[in-house]
Amino acid sequence: MDSSLLNRKGTQVESKVGIVVLNYNTWEDTLECLGSLLKLDYLNYSIVIVDNDSKNDSMERILQWANGYFSIFLTKESSYKEYSIPSLYDITSNEVTGGKYYTKEVILDENKKVTLTFINSGINGGYAAGNNIGIQYLLDRGDTDFFWILNNDTVVDSNALNNTFDTIYQLESQGNKLGIFGHRLTYYFTPDTFQASFYLYNKFLATTRPVVDISNNYILLDLERAYPTGASIIVSKQFIKEVGLMSEDYFLYFEEPDWAFRANVKGFKLLIINNACIFHKEGGAAGSNADVNKKSKLSDLYSLRNRLVITKKFFPKNTFSVKLGLFVALLNRIKRRQFNRALFIMKLIFSKSPYQKINLK
Repeated sequence: MDSSLLNRKGTQVESKVGIVVLNYNTWEDTLECLGSLLKLDYLNYSIVIVDNDSKNDSMERILQWANGYFSIFLTKESSYKEYSIPSLYDITSNEVTGGKYYTKEVILDENKKVTLTFINSGINGGYAAGNNIGIQYLLDRGDTDFFWILNNDTVVDSNALNNTFDTIYQLESQGNKLGIFGHRLTYYFTPDTFQASFYLYNKFLATTRPVVDISNNYILLDLERAYPTGASIIVSKQFIKEVGLMSEDYFLYFEEPDWAFRANVKGFKLLIINNACIFHKEGGAAGSNADVNKKSKLSDLYSLRNRLVITKKFFPKNTFSVKLGLFVALLNRIKRRQFNRALFIMKLIFSKSPYQKINLK
């Protein structure tokens, strides 16, 4: 870390944070997220935006925003304008590089400038693959201490990083092996309702459930069952070195518990920061929904298929009980007259391999 970089309190060296934001067809959400990131009360960070081969004009819109139209595309009403629309009177931006990686340097004030890098993946390899492109870019650049993987359908409070690292610095000397961190999430559209502090994994059914625990500003957990929500995860460079990048076996869902189980073997603990405010819209790009009747086919089938993928990797002895759970899901899809989904689940149950191809037609 560069000892000359102090936070605005002037008391703590700021670690260099690289923030990875993945976009797929939802540029309006991405711009609202980026707007809130520019307002972070933190000096030493950069942002990498990876477009996962969007089928609309996402990259064009995002680059227009980066070229100075910092609020023009935030057209829909938002309760979070104070979080997501920067003060425009003194913002300037300069192009640093072009070509494969398009980079802009945004100068927010005399003490703060933020580098934005835009990468078009050229192929939609899924959630992990897209985020790994951003993480690998930051690793290759060689100046990043922590990597913040942040969903594009989030809005963050300006104190989010300061509160996060105040907690990390407080606990890092206590002997725990820290390297993966999560945040308590609040629902964007119902901000008085918490989504989760973390999730617990049931290895017998390969199902998960959210846990809200706000009894303290932070929670320290073992990674045997608990894992952070993928909407907001921070990992250290040492974590990446020991555990590796996100697994690309899933395309969508279960990447977070996979990362957690691999980290558990390496002795890492999970730190959840409750006093960093993250508002989450949940599920826009994937079509996921808390109401199973409204789940998109893509969201539904990947969430079911990947129960077996993660079971085969980490808990093969529980394959039978997981398949029993899928049989219940099969009966539910038949009841809802979703016969094409039911057929897929039946093939999944009787197949020897969990890597069933998903046809979304």
